Amino acid sequence: MSPWPSSRVQTVAKPDDTIMVMCRSGGRSAIAVNMLAKAGFKNVFQIIDGMEGDPVKEPDGVFLGQRLKNGWKNSGCPWTYKLTPDRMLLSKQLA
Repeated sequence: MSPWPSSRVQTVAKPDDTIMVMCRSGGRSAIAVNMLAKAGFKNVFQIIDGMEGDPVKEPDGVFLGQRLKNGWKNSGCPWTYKLTPDRMLLSKQLA
């Protein structure tokens, strides 16, 4: 297991803090939750279905392939594409 996720999270959270993890569709966040739990974080939760949810799979529909099913933004929760750099924690390789 890579030390990156837990060591980076330790810079902003303690093992007893509540941490909510989300990715685009839910797959990577599930892996991250498991890694953080193994690293000793006790209150880690995945936001299921991710930010954008699942793609529409009805082949005859006009929305085929668009991520319009479930997910954070499709359930009416607040979201934006506008980034807030001072609230972001990036890998040193990405910064």
